[in-house]
Amino acid sequence: MFRAGKMHYEMAERTRGFAYGGLGAMHLLARHIGLIRAIDQQLHLLKRHLPYYESDHVLNLAYNILCHGDFCRRFREAHVLTLMEIINQVRPGVWKQQPETFFRQAILEADGTIPETTGECKEGMDISYKGLCSPTAYIP
Repeated sequence: MFRAGKMHYEMAERTRGFAYGGLGAMHLLARHIGLIRAIDQQLHLLKRHLPYYESDHVLNLAYNILCHGDFCRRFREAHVLTLMEIINQVRPGVWKQQPETFFRQAILEADGTIPETTGECKEGMDISYKGLCSPTAYIP
């Protein structure tokens, strides 16, 4: 959906530009070097492309970051709380769609601490993001 035609940048002497004016040129560059085509051909996340492709989503994230999260900066505490409430309203419907077998086993990670171990108990071992060997909480 992102489209960029030929662009021409021109600045008058009294005109001030802003940092995001080059975003169109960056999109043209991404298209010119084949990045957009490569993403769409190699990254397969969507079942249907109506109308968006994987590159549209990836570039949306990248462009938003380049623009200092222009949309994200609009969020205030009240907006975040409202969004959390919306998610909380929708969540029970998602849980109701789970089969009964889904609820037979639960894995709880209570505090997020990942203690390092030297391999005393090998079953359930995992590697943390820091590269430490650690047991995972496994409840049969």
